[in-house]
Amino acid sequence: MLRTVESVVEVLSGRPGQIVVDLDDFESKTALRRAEMAKPTMGRQIYYSYYLDALKFRFLERRVVRLADAIMLCSSADCIEFNTQYRTFKATVLPNTVADRSSPSSTTTADSRSLLFVGHLRYPPNVEAIKDFIANVLPKMRQLDPRSFTLRVVGVGADSFEFDAAANPEVETHADVPDLAPYYQQASVVIAPIRWGGGTRIKIIEAFSFAKPVVATTIGAEGLDVTDGDNILVRDTHQDLAEACVSLLNDRATRDRLSIAARQLYLDKYSTAAAEAQLAKLYGTAYSSSRL
Repeated sequence: MLRTVESVVEVLSGRPGQIVVDLDDFESKTALRRAEMAKPTMGRQIYYSYYLDALKFRFLERRVVRLADAIMLCSSADCIEFNTQYRTFKATVLPNTVADRSSPSSTTTADSRSLLFVGHLRYPPNVEAIKDFIANVLPKMRQLDPRSFTLRVVGVGADSFEFDAAANPEVETHADVPDLAPYYQQASVVIAPIRWGGGTRIKIIEAFSFAKPVVATTIGAEGLDVTDGDNILVRDTHQDLAEACVSLLNDRATRDRLSIAARQLYLDKYSTAAAEAQLAKLYGTAYSSSRL
């Protein structure tokens, strides 16, 4: 859409005002990560295809830097890297948010032994993450604790999500559900085992809004103002992910402690009110600058 934006700006040239561009994600960074992940397993042709995507995004991002007076990204980590990459100070954080749909019943930790993964199952980072979790983390969880548990995979495309159902009877798939609230309410633990991608994970913010404890990878939690052990558990190896999930399923006190802290972080940093305040500050600064 950049060509359209540039043509509109050209028509408006000479008029007062500031141009603010909401990129949301640092797309070239995401594309480069995908290329690096593909390199050892998918061959040089796929690697160079993804790498070319990264170069295309960089070309477009440079044009945005020249065009805009301010650029919005959803992640503080992305802002730092973006400003460094393009030698600018234009990128600023506008955090992702979700509406607060919690209730007294939805902000309590469930007693059931259930994990929840929410995500669009036609989005490659989500597909690769949950496939890896099912193939490599679930078997380790069974070894650590033979008692039964459930993993619910919820989201668009879950009905066509392919995995070994016979070998993984714990897994339930739920596609195109009308309301996510009941699934969050039933969950003991929410997982975000993302291995690549960019921006911030809406699924984690949403889990926090429902006061649910989250186990995530470093990339899954990237860009969020979280602290491992205080309001989230961050683990990267298959063994560490399995141990964290089993530990939380068996430890109500820790689940409750993480839940309370996660909910408070949502209210302070990722609620609609917090995002609106940041947006008002950003546009107030832009307006003041345009009047100088």
